[in-house]
Amino acid sequence: MAGSILGTSVRRVEDLDLITGASTFVGNLALDGGLFLHFVRSPLAHAHITGIATADAAAAAGVVAVFTAADLDLPAHHGL
Repeated sequence: MAGSILGTSVRRVEDLDLITGASTFVGNLALDGGLFLHFVRSPLAHAHITGIATADAAAAAGVVAVFTAADLDLPAHHGL
């Protein structure tokens, strides 16, 4: 495969700035009005999920929205 970098070492040029604090990790960015996102998935690969109780999560302080596949008009078996 001509021009492939597979199997070769690639020097990472961003590491020094990140470990010395000269740059910012994406995970450390704080944007005004920014939100956090969290996906909850079943720990069972082939579980038959009959319902998802979202009321407690939706009522938690700071929660803006809680979505399930039904809210997004996705098939129940749609993988993310």
